[in-house]
Amino acid sequence: MHETESSQTDSKLAREALLQEEAQASPLRLKRGLKAARREPVQRAPLKTRVGRCDKSSQRFVANPSRDRRGLRVRSREFPRVADNIVPVDYLRGFTSAARTDAANRRLGLALAGIAGAANAGGFLAIGQYTSHMSGMVSSLADGLALGNMSFVLSAASSIVAFVAGAASSAILINWGRRRGTQSVYAMPLVVEGLLLLCFGMLGANPEHHRLLFVPATVTLLCYVMGLQNAMITKISKAEIRTTHVTGLVTDIGIEIGKGLYWNRGAGAAEAGYVAADIRRLGLLASLLGMFLAGGLAGAIAFKQLGFVATVPLAALLLVLAAVPVADDLRSYPRRSR
Repeated sequence: MHETESSQTDSKLAREALLQEEAQASPLRLKRGLKAARREPVQRAPLKTRVGRCDKSSQRFVANPSRDRRGLRVRSREFPRVADNIVPVDYLRGFTSAARTDAANRRLGLALAGIAGAANAGGFLAIGQYTSHMSGMVSSLADGLALGNMSFVLSAASSIVAFVAGAASSAILINWGRRRGTQSVYAMPLVVEGLLLLCFGMLGANPEHHRLLFVPATVTLLCYVMGLQNAMITKISKAEIRTTHVTGLVTDIGIEIGKGLYWNRGAGAAEAGYVAADIRRLGLLASLLGMFLAGGLAGAIAFKQLGFVATVPLAALLLVLAAVPVADDLRSYPRRSR
């Protein structure tokens, strides 16, 4: 009996000792678990300020998985060219690049409509004559022939010939670029136009030195520029956009308004005879008309305040619109010539 009691006492003492050991070991195990968790690497998202490469499609920073942990060394060849990552460069390239979209055509048409309105209004203040519409020139030619006024005849005939020559020059430049697959196929007419507008500003800087030739030369020059620009945007947009005269724009706006006001009595929208206005085209035509008006207002105010220097911003804008495709061709020219 004493042996049974002693065995029970020993087992009780053993259980108490085991419980004490577990109680003492639990904080130690907890501490060890915390230390192990602290030593484990934490997966963190890469910061945008770290060194890495640039994703051209979304213009976002992408961490470079091949770099070391601190990101101190990245080879320069892992970065694309800086010019390709600048969004304005791609935006400007879209204005006159060989690859065309409807959105790019609209942007270019709006810009050229404003420039044409400014040049037309400034030219009127300079020489007292509009140079963008040939309807008036043909009427002036007819009036001069009927009245026997040869000065009117020569002035109107030279303006018409200059406009036609500008359109022909634009077609030659564009077809030449298409045959050779250049990126600046539509940019070269704008380069020529910008340089000629600079000549117009220089020609009017000192009109007293060439007073006899100033008005005829200015009329001829501006008519050539208008023909150059109108032919270029016509070929780009497949005759959908015109920028140098608004007679066609106003006519098309009236047509779309009439289609919108037409009552389709007894005709459903799915039927072939249903008449509906093209809202997208109406918006484009109205925006072109508005840009021509805004450009004319700005050009008239600028010419009144600054004189012929007001043509310099117009020429600079044209050269900026054409700069990127021309630079692309210059950069790729050594590879093509090999």
